[in-house]
Amino acid sequence: MSDFVERIDEHRTSLQSAMEAQQAGLWTALPGIITKVDLEKLTCEVQPAIQAIEKQTDGTNKNVTLPVLVDVPIVFPHGGKYAHTDPVATDDECLVVFSCRCIDNWWQDGGVQPQFEMRKHDLSDAIAIIGPWSQKTAIKNVSTTNSQWRNTDGDIYQEIDNENQKVRVIVKGITVDIDAAASTIEVTGPDHIKITANQDADITVPNATVNSTGQITVNCNGQVTINSPLVRINGNLQVTGSMIGGFGTGDAINLQTHRHGTIGTPIAAQTIAPTPGT
Repeated sequence: MSDFVERIDEHRTSLQSAMEAQQAGLWTALPGIITKVDLEKLTCEVQPAIQAIEKQTDGTNKNVTLPVLVDVPIVFPHGGKYAHTDPVATDDECLVVFSCRCIDNWWQDGGVQPQFEMRKHDLSDAIAIIGPWSQKTAIKNVSTTNSQWRNTDGDIYQEIDNENQKVRVIVKGITVDIDAAASTIEVTGPDHIKITANQDADITVPNATVNSTGQITVNCNGQVTINSPLVRINGNLQVTGSMIGGFGTGDAINLQTHRHGTIGTPIAAQTIAPTPGT
């Protein structure tokens, strides 16, 4: 009876060994490290980040680094006429997914294609999804409430706050808040805010606020037009250049040269022209 049981155990062991050997050649997905990028072809070369275990002739196991995968298509999210791309670089981490069938003909010509070879889950049919993080490279301060598109340092980002109907852009201390609920646009900066337009600057918003503890500069190669029932300036006003039109009832009067006097008096009796800065 014991011999029969031993024979069954040996059969199970042999079957399990055969199944494990079959699975060892079946590749599904692995983390990888980018070693080379071709953004013209949208492909990369990837070093699989998990070593394979190779059984030696003496029965021991040896960790073996897998070969670098070449011509691996890069996955960028896209749809319709839009795509999100990133400047993929060497040493970026990725997830390589191995197609269950040969992708050669599809990668070459697109569309529906026959299989070039009958391989299955092969290392040759990898596709790279950029983005997984090892603990060594994981970014910090991920928002728990809003969707963000950001740099790894977290000091440049844009975020969508659906609950409060806001869009925010942060660039190293300069903040632009667009608040749909309050119908406001607010720009806040610690130092110098500069607004530049190549043609006429035409800004129409119900309520726009620009806050800065430093300097604000608006540059425009064309014309800047403000349409408002009242423009209020709290502080001194300095103008370099001519001021034209709209000054009292005499639009043709030049404020830089205008003099005062009495009717019929000679020129010498009139006041001198205004002194700039007084």
